[in-house]
Amino acid sequence: MSWGVFKIAWGKNGTPETLGGTADTMTISDQTSTTFNTVMMSANATTHVALNIRLGNSTIDTGSNYAGRISSNGGADSTATSRSSIETSSNTLGQFQVSYIVNISAEEKLVIGVGKLDEGTLGAGTAPNRVEYVGKWVNTSNQFDNVQSYNDEVGDYTANSNISALGTD
Repeated sequence: MSWGVFKIAWGKNGTPETLGGTADTMTISDQTSTTFNTVMMSANATTHVALNIRLGNSTIDTGSNYAGRISSNGGADSTATSRSSIETSSNTLGQFQVSYIVNISAEEKLVIGVGKLDEGTLGAGTAPNRVEYVGKWVNTSNQFDNVQSYNDEVGDYTANSNISALGTD
């Protein structure tokens, strides 16, 4: 059996945003509509923040067009439907997440991701907290070309929080 040539060329997709101050959103608004996307988000915070995902074509969709499922530290799933973003985490300390998104124009956009909610207690004697999530954006008319990290909690992202993306067809 021959697999032939298997080649995927990943490249930076859009201009990453690194905050110089505080904000509730980080957005990449100049993406190329690629089928496979990896979005990396990191947030610094001094108070409670969330790294939720919003997508859009030309502009970010803020309507109730998202649904998802999330689990923290291997616990029971919680679900959220008809929301204005895909819930990915909520925490006080620094966070890092990686989301994989399939972007086919005539299909709902599917998201799967993992993240480190925070480091927990400092030192090697305590494991870090984690989160796993899946979600979808129900748009079946267009590929997305905008991605946003959206904070709906009481705090703000602080300086040096970042969103970056890779894409390929």
